[in-house]
Amino acid sequence: MQWQILADSSPWSTLLLGGGDILLDLVRVQLRLAGLTHH
Repeated sequence: MQWQILADSSPWSTLLLGGGDILLDLVRVQLRLAGLTHH
């Protein structure tokens, strides 16, 4: 329960939760670019 309180009050939690999709999109874009360059 203490960790939950830490996570709720930590700006890192919002960065991780909100940035997860952004990171996935960046990875997909990089993979797409890598695929294009390999072709």
